Order: sequence, then structure tokens, then C-alpha cells
Amino acid sequence: VDRILEETLQAFGEVNILVNNAAVIHQAALVDTEEDDWDRGIRNNLKSCFLCCKAVARQMIPQGSGGKIVNISSIHATVSEPSCAIYTAAKGGVEAFSRTIATELAPHKINVNCIQPGATYPELTIPMYTDTVKKALFQRVPLQEIAQPEWIAKGVTFLASDDSRYMTGSVLVMDGGYVMDGSLPGDDDNGVIASVDQLEGGLKYQGGNVDLYATAFYAETAETNVEIAPPRLTDNTYEAFGLELEGSYSVGPFSLSAGTSWTDAGI
Repeated sequence: VDRILEETLQAFGEVNILVNNAAVIHQAALVDTEEDDWDRGIRNNLKSCFLCCKAVARQMIPQGSGGKIVNISSIHATVSEPSCAIYTAAKGGVEAFSRTIATELAPHKINVNCIQPGATYPELTIPMYTDTVKKALFQRVPLQEIAQPEWIAKGVTFLASDDSRYMTGSVLVMDGGYVMDGSLPGDDDNGVIASVDQLEGGLKYQGGNVDLYATAFYAETAETNVEIAPPRLTDNTYEAFGLELEGSYSVGPFSLSAGTSWTDAGI
């Protein structure tokens, strides 16, 4: 950090803007996470932010000309991300830390703000966006897009400019509507997700890691609406109790067949 600051001062004479964008992601269930994994994740995602902010603030304050600090957080500072406890803890820490130092540095006209990106295509996450994951995201993100890095960069530019001079301690959410949206994936017709004509056979999904957002599904028949009990997880199997159907039907990203596994979970 000291070397970076020294090289910046040699090149520009002073420091006016800091952007903290370093990040690593370690994916593992809590019970499989080692202490070394935790230390590495917190060091890279949170401690790095602390060290850079402290060094730059010590330079900005005596300069007397204010400054801009922009810390890159994540929507997962707000919403959970199973198997990423280290990352979510660190990003939540970044936001809490940013609010506190925003108060401390405000008398010096140093603005401190965060950006919460949603699904984005940096090199860090490109391998995660399989066709199945993208299909699920487009069910969950109202704007049905994954951000390009330059879209997020425009938010950084705004927070680093004088246009944001009356903002400090704030979080700019750039997520295509992911966090604010409360609708159910595939819910395109007043809560009716699946239309079925006959109720025979069995329905379940058996497979990998799945998030189901509905607390209950509804199937519309010719005579009445049939409520399917909330799915439950047993032995890596999601079962929707209370519904039996015959034939094949499409439910949002799901392909359902009587008595068989769901062929593409999508979520």
C-alpha cells in the first residue's frame, strides 16, 4: 500500500480519488470452510480496503482539498449467497466500515461511498455464468441482463466526480433490479405458475444446488386452483407435496414430467 501511494504521489503530486476493487471468492459450505480460507478472504476483501483507506485518508486530510473514496461492495452484502459466507461477511463489513469513515472524514470534505454491483461479467465471475445460471438469473433479474464491467465503471466515475459531492456514506445499487424485486420467477399470470389438466403421477426435483423462491406453488385446473405444499429438501431432493400430474409441463425455467426428475432446475 505504501509503495502504491508513493508511486501515485510521484506521478500526480497528490491523491484525490481511491477506488477499492480487490476481491476474491472462496466457495464452500460453512462446515467445510477452514480458518485459513476465512483469513485469506477477509484479508483480500476487507482488510485491503481498511489499509488503503487509512493510507489515502492520511494523505488527503493534510492536502486540504477533499477527496473521493469509492469502495466496491456487492448485493451479497444485503442478500445471502450460500457457500460464500466469507465473501458476504467481508462485503457487509466494507459497507459498515464505509459508513463509519464517511462520518469521520466528512469534515475534511472527503466523500466515502459504496457501489453494490449485481451479476457482472468480470474475469472473477465469468466461469460461474453457465447457461443454466444465466437462465436462472434472467428469471430473477427484472432487466434480464448481466452487467458489463464498464456499466459498473460509470457508477464509479459518478461517485468519483464532483457530481456526487452531496453524497457520502451511501450505497449505489447497480443490479438490474435484483434486490428490490419481490416477484416469483415465472410468475407471469397473477400467481398461477403452472397450468395442468390432470393430476396423476408424482413431481419432484432431484439434483444439485437449488434456490426455490416460492413459499407455495399453484396449479390451475379446469375446475379449481390446486395448492402445492412448499417444497422441502430431503437428501438433496426437493419434493413438492400435494400435487400429482400426468404428462409434461413447463414452469418458468423448469421442465416437469410425471414421476420423473425435473430435467433442468435452472435456479
